[in-house]
Amino acid sequence: MTGSNPDFYNAIIERLADPGKNKRWAQYSNTSGPVAPLLKAGTPDLLHKSLATAAPETIAPMAKMANPGTLITWVGDFVDSVTHPASFQTSWQRLPAGQPPAISAPIYRY
Repeated sequence: MTGSNPDFYNAIIERLADPGKNKRWAQYSNTSGPVAPLLKAGTPDLLHKSLATAAPETIAPMAKMANPGTLITWVGDFVDSVTHPASFQTSWQRLPAGQPPAISAPIYRY
């Protein structure tokens, strides 16, 4: 019954089109309370401090992902594998050659 009630859809549209919603969302980020540490977790200063104290083996994968050359290499390898699929397939990537079974089983057709 709710889906046929136009007041239901009007209530949703009013809440989505509320001009004060953006203001309330912006003010929510300035709150001090139990949510404040979570909001500060993504700040650049805190990220820089935590990365400065991290072990090198922890930072190495992130540094590799941040390197633009990694993305270029990955995209280049993908394009090469799409345009020349046989040249990049190793033996474990290929399907085994079809061999007839030792004993032929009857073929059932239903």
